Amino acid sequence: MHNPKVSHEWFKVGLAASIAIVFLKGYVELYKGKKQGKKVEYENFKTATHCTILLILLSWISFHLSLSPVYGTVKTWLIMIGFGWGVLIQCALFIPGKSALVLFCHMNSCVQYEVFEI
Repeated sequence: MHNPKVSHEWFKVGLAASIAIVFLKGYVELYKGKKQGKKVEYENFKTATHCTILLILLSWISFHLSLSPVYGTVKTWLIMIGFGWGVLIQCALFIPGKSALVLFCHMNSCVQYEVFEI
């Protein structure tokens, strides 16, 4: 994050898209699923599913544009795939809705305020 080649504007777009994904997940699972008792499946949430797919695409492209000047194309893709499949997917699947929302927002704030070195 301290490298001047990192595009901080694109990185912020990626963080915003990531946070929007988590809030959309929380809305669908917690509010609609638990509170209103609606079954969470594709047929009931087509629009939310498509919005999530577009937000994922936006976050991947923006993170790639942000980090590729520093790490190069191949290393950036390896970092993003490793973090995405190794951390984010596992958190989304194994940590319950409210806890995942709190954990993900905390992780984003730590990255934003540069607690973690990237």
